[in-house]
This record gives sequence, C-alpha cells and structure tokens, in this order.
Amino acid sequence: SRPAAMLVMVLGSINFILYYRYWQEQKSFSGTLRSLVKNPQVLALLSAVLLAGLVLSMVLPEGWGISDGFFIALSAQTTTGYFTRDAADLPAPAVMVLVASMFIGGTLGSTSGGVKLYRLIVVSSYLKRHLAAFLYPREVVLPDDSATRGLAKDELIGVFYVIALYVFFIFIGWAVFVGHGLDPLESLFEVTSAAGTVGLSSGIVTPGLAPGLKVTLILLMWAGRLEFLPLLVWACSLAMMGRRRPRAL
Repeated sequence: SRPAAMLVMVLGSINFILYYRYWQEQKSFSGTLRSLVKNPQVLALLSAVLLAGLVLSMVLPEGWGISDGFFIALSAQTTTGYFTRDAADLPAPAVMVLVASMFIGGTLGSTSGGVKLYRLIVVSSYLKRHLAAFLYPREVVLPDDSATRGLAKDELIGVFYVIALYVFFIFIGWAVFVGHGLDPLESLFEVTSAAGTVGLSSGIVTPGLAPGLKVTLILLMWAGRLEFLPLLVWACSLAMMGRRRPRAL
C-alpha cells in the first residue's frame, strides 16, 4: 500500500548509523524514535518533504490528490523513484520542485542519492557564521555552529567540493541535452534524476533516445553514485600515472 511504501522510503533515507546509535542509548523503540525526530538531519528531511508536498499539492493538475503530491515529493527527496502518475503531465512549477528535491536527496549514510542534506546544512551554517562575522568587530570570536563544530578545514573544503562537482556535472549534462534540441526544463529534470540515481523521468528517456544522450545519463548515474569526488581523484591519479618520471642522473 502507499503508506507502507512511504514509511520504507523515509526509513531508507535516514542515516543508518543513527538507528544503531540511538538504539544503544535508549534501548527502546519509542526512545529511539524520539531521538531520531530531534536529529537535525531528520528534521531537515521531514521539513523538506513537507514543504515540497504542500507546494506540489497546490500546483498539480486537476484530478491529482494531496496524497499524490506528498508521495511524489517523498519519492523525489529520498531518490526512491516511485511515481503515482505520468511525470509528463507535471506542470513547470512541479518539475522545478522535484528537481530541487532530487538534487538535495536524503541524509548522509543512507540509501538516498543526491548531494545529501548534511552537506547543505554544513554549508548554510558556515555561510551564516561567515556573514555574521561582518556584523561584529574583528576581535570578536564567534562560536562554531553545531553543524560545523569538530570539522577540520579539509573536511569542510571537501563538502564544498562535492556540492560544486554535483552542480558542475549536472550543468554539463543539461547542456548536452539542450544542445540536442530538447526542452531545457525537462532536460534538467532528467540529468538531475540521473545524477541523484533517482529513476524518475519526464518522458524524454525512451528506447529511441540518442546514443550520446544515453551515454551521458549512464555516466551521470555512475558518477552520481560515487558522488563525483572519488571519480575526480581517480581521474587525477590516472593523469599522474601517465606522466613520464624524470630519469635519475
């Protein structure tokens, strides 16, 4: 049934380490559930789904129910790929909402794809603290936000790298699709779905799709599952291996 599928989607999009950690602390199902709901990542996930579901419920075509809006929003946010209606019938505002949901994805350490909520929380916390520094004298030392506390500089830079690479590769894939004369918004939907390993389609992907576009989606799905950064490191290592070592004198 639909409620059972939505429950599984939510459970799969939550960091699996949190289940173990809170169960060890609480030793009860109710205590574990309360701790999960209070977690910043889980709160952000539920809030994102609620917001997307409300927006979709207002812009979906006539005949679509409120349950359709929340189900599709949850499917996109958790990158599960389930759909209750034909995605080709979605209006432009709904497509834009789903693109944002697929790009964000679920929590870190879950089965979800996308850029992950944790990274966006870290970036927003860092930018908030950085902007707040302009409001105080230089002598004032602002405390680290809970999201960035304990993160080394290299780890923080890595978060920015992953998000930047997601945006970069999605833009490249989108440019390839648009270059073939396809609708820009539908193309963005397809490449974002592929990069987040979601599985939703606006109807562009068919057996008759151009081979070049199929290869583009395959590469995006593969690289998106690896989260792009390991792929970049691998490519750099291959480039370094290809260099000729200087001869010893």
